[in-house]
Amino acid sequence: MQVTWRREHESHPLTVGLDIFASDASIAVESVPSSTERSNVYEWRLVINSVRHQDAGVYHCQVTAKQARRRSFDVRLHVKGINVR
Repeated sequence: MQVTWRREHESHPLTVGLDIFASDASIAVESVPSSTERSNVYEWRLVINSVRHQDAGVYHCQVTAKQARRRSFDVRLHVKGINVR
């Protein structure tokens, strides 16, 4: 299985699997075992550290399985405010 994250309307991927192609160092990806009962299921998380207003938008997650099946999901990120510490 391969998981690809990209921003809506951008042709280049942010990540493919655990490889990061984003020029922005705040982008990361995590693959962690799911909290479900199935032991072979992983959650693929796009991580944006130090999120900024310009990070708001739609992010597209594409999952491609070995059986040539493809599933896609969109995630909308809303940035409401920035806490300065």
